[in-house]
Amino acid sequence: MNRRQFSTALADFVLLSGFAGKSTIAEEPTAMTTIPFQITTPQAQLEDLKYRLQHTRRPDQPEDADWSLGTDLHYLKRLTDYWIDGYDWRKAEDSLNALGNFKVEIDGIELHLVHRPLANPNATPLLLLHGWPDSFYRYHKVIDTLSKDFHVVVPSMPGSGFSSRTALPMDQVADLFARLMTETLGYGKFLAADAAGLLFLNQGVRLWSLRKAAVSASSLGNSKMGAVAQSI
Repeated sequence: MNRRQFSTALADFVLLSGFAGKSTIAEEPTAMTTIPFQITTPQAQLEDLKYRLQHTRRPDQPEDADWSLGTDLHYLKRLTDYWIDGYDWRKAEDSLNALGNFKVEIDGIELHLVHRPLANPNATPLLLLHGWPDSFYRYHKVIDTLSKDFHVVVPSMPGSGFSSRTALPMDQVADLFARLMTETLGYGKFLAADAAGLLFLNQGVRLWSLRKAAVSASSLGNSKMGAVAQSI
């Protein structure tokens, strides 16, 4: 499935929902602004991680146990050796920073997000939500492609990634993302897709009941839009 086919499928979904043809930019000015964010991990933290990996005390494993009693220790040793000597965190850090990271504080919660706005004010905003345990990184392969046609927004769930270490009920998270899209970023209407499903379905109900935005909602894997998104 290429970008044109994905865009066409999204457009079909949008037309069915009565979303297309209307401005996606809110008329009122935004109350909160995002601040550019750079991922910069102190070298001391990387050295500490390396030290702890090198000095991990592994449990014993019966002969030929493989994965039958949990994580295979031979595999785990190869993995930790790769983390110690093969993995280049600074290279990964550069690629993450290239995505376009921002932070904003809403109701005392610091949210991290990737935001790729287009110059066209009438382009469709697209909110991509990850589940848990998970992170915004799940979408790193499609952000460049989608940002050619959409205002792409990928926030980190509160309690994960670079957002505040604060666990919140689903309703509160839904309200938080509604305010992020409408009050902070100024999008009057937007599409959204959720890898977790439960949060997004809950969010759709909350957004409609609060009348904060007219949302065209789908859950990944449970709609035409989601099926296309999964194929990228």
